[in-house]
Amino acid sequence: MALSMSDFDAILKQYYISDKVINLAERENPFFAMVKKDTSAGGRNIPLPVQFRNAQRVSGDPAVAFSTSSVGKDGGYEDFVLTRVQRYQSAVMTGEVISSAITPKSAFAEARIEIDGALSQLGNRIAQEMYRRSGGAIGKIGASTTLGGATLILDEPADAFNFEKGQTLVLSTANGGGSQKAGTLVVAGVDHDSGALTTTGNITAGVATAALGDFVFLQGDYDECIAGLADWLPDTAPGATPFFGVDRSQNVNRLGGIRLDASGLAMNEALEKMASRLMRHGASPSHVFMNHERVSDLSILLGSQVVRSVSEKGRGRIGFDAMEVFIGGRPVKVVGDVNCPVNRAYMLTLDTWCLYSAGPAPKILDLDGKYLRVTDADSYQVRMGAYVQLGCRAPGYNGVILL
Repeated sequence: MALSMSDFDAILKQYYISDKVINLAERENPFFAMVKKDTSAGGRNIPLPVQFRNAQRVSGDPAVAFSTSSVGKDGGYEDFVLTRVQRYQSAVMTGEVISSAITPKSAFAEARIEIDGALSQLGNRIAQEMYRRSGGAIGKIGASTTLGGATLILDEPADAFNFEKGQTLVLSTANGGGSQKAGTLVVAGVDHDSGALTTTGNITAGVATAALGDFVFLQGDYDECIAGLADWLPDTAPGATPFFGVDRSQNVNRLGGIRLDASGLAMNEALEKMASRLMRHGASPSHVFMNHERVSDLSILLGSQVVRSVSEKGRGRIGFDAMEVFIGGRPVKVVGDVNCPVNRAYMLTLDTWCLYSAGPAPKILDLDGKYLRVTDADSYQVRMGAYVQLGCRAPGYNGVILL
């Protein structure tokens, strides 16, 4: 009888591939990478002054032009007084894991891969927030969800890229400015194609008052996030409620950006109309950021005759594929970003934006570079964070397209 594999199993060695372990959670974050950074933004706050109106004393009558008692005719000045938000992350490993994974012979990757992944995820989260509101919502319960079940169908399937297994979620009827509902949900699985989240238990068992249309948040993020593009360039004209101390109703376009409802418009028509509105306000838009799905739609619509591939550089010489499209008679780079909501496109004058932070964002918080020992266990923790806020020096040179 021939010697079988099962008979010889105790003698056989395992074959280990030498390739690097691929982190499937890594992602490109073009807007985050390309936007200007100011990592020295310490102090109490960060004022961003803006002049939104010149002095209005022009007249053919010298008595009117030279009058010093005219009310409301001087130049208009405001300053957005930014305050930073705190974003945190950590990696925790047992002492045995650290000791057992210190050489290529003992593990496919050293234990620091957990630290690298945690730091990368914090960067991903900052990149997501840069498109959204400070309220912190990363999704919404869709109408096809059965609340008594364990499958949460997102209102927008593309938002599934904001979720990962192991996250703890909370719900609220409002995207900030209200309160979160009692209870939590834990993500057990994600389907990026259908926009379905599997939870570890029934939805109403985790959050008894869960309802269709509720906003979904990561635990601890309610009203604690970066004021992203959705705040700086709101879908509707801003009211008098102060935004970083500024009443934007004084001039809803120059202080609150330009809006375009593109319902019924082809993508190229929407871009042309937005460009013309921005140029009318004196802007020279340089970039359009949109979800990859929308970039694909635009590429198919325009064809190769008017679109060409270019390389767009970000921080650390990271290159991103972009399309250069002539809009309003000038070249504008169109960049796909998974973090951009699929129903929005942002036409930006990129040099008016900056990510302000006290130190690098993200960064490891342990100033001495050492792991923190967990007092009651054979474990070590590495803490990471960012003290950060997104700012714009000229909101009126930027616009949002509602797709």
